[in-house]
Parts: sequence; structure tokens; C-alpha cells
Amino acid sequence: MSVLIRFVELSVDDRLLVILTASLLAFLTIALRLVSLQILLMALRKAAVASPRREPGKPWASGRIVWAVAAVARRVPALGNCLCVALAAKLLLSISGCPSSLRIGVAKRDSGQLEAHAWLEDNGIILIGSVEHDRYAPLPVFDRALE
Repeated sequence: MSVLIRFVELSVDDRLLVILTASLLAFLTIALRLVSLQILLMALRKAAVASPRREPGKPWASGRIVWAVAAVARRVPALGNCLCVALAAKLLLSISGCPSSLRIGVAKRDSGQLEAHAWLEDNGIILIGSVEHDRYAPLPVFDRALE
């Protein structure tokens, strides 16, 4: 079944969520190339505070948000890396009243170079970005700012 057919078969709320997610991932992909993470986090914090809070679970439960972010990122990989994906999920979860923590970890490649990975978790449960996260040494949680 084509992606377009599956998109059309989604509920109106899910289609809106997928469109919002794709737009947010595109914005974050560009923004991270233009400004520092610190500046972007400040802007996202302001956006989260200014957004009307949704009643948790209505219409977007945390599972639907995680589904939408993962689905868009999987189908359009050019729309962001793990940090963009984690930030998009964090902002959407925050607006929906669902807590989460942005985690960043580092690992050393065989060549000696450092690499990093970002994921989102809630009370130690990984919501998004779990691919091989065990091999990364997590840095301290530094952002609950979007809540």
C-alpha cells in the first residue's frame, strides 16, 4: 500500500499530526544548521509556553506523537537526524502535557572519533531514539525546559 493511500486513510487528527510533525522536523533540520542548540532550545521553550496546552491524551496521546515522529522520520530521512527527531517529539509531547527528558549520549568509534546520539525518555523508558542507545554513555539530563 502506498504511503499516500495510508496517509489518506488516517483519521483527520492523525493526518494533522503527521503534517505538523513533518513541518516541525523540516524547521528543526534547518534551524540546527543555522543556530546553536542552546538558542534553539530557548526558542522551543518559548514556543511551548506560548502554545495552548492540550488536555493530555486528547486528541494526541503520547503514543500517537511518538508514532507520528517515528513514521515521518523513517519515511523522509532527510528531515532530520536523531537530535531533530528527539526535539520534535519533545516539543509535541510538551504541548500535549506529556513529560519527557531529552538525553544525549556519546560513544567512541573504533577509529577513535566521538559520535553522539539523542533520544527521548520518560522515567527511564525510551520513547524515541532507542536504536543502539546502550552503546552511548549518557550525558546528564540537561533539558526539561520545554515542559
